[in-house]
Amino acid sequence: MEVWRVDDRLMLQVVDDGVGGADVTAGSGLAGLAERIDAVDGILVVDSPAGGRPG
Repeated sequence: MEVWRVDDRLMLQVVDDGVGGADVTAGSGLAGLAERIDAVDGILVVDSPAGGRPG
């Protein structure tokens, strides 16, 4: 995990080595996390291509 600050924003980046294909709208725990982040005027961005990332 990386944490940094840009102006008045706290930025976090979390990396997972899973198989990919995570979907915030699919009723996963990510949906609840997105709701909590939205409640404090935050944004959740998920980049999870199916099959994971090469490398």
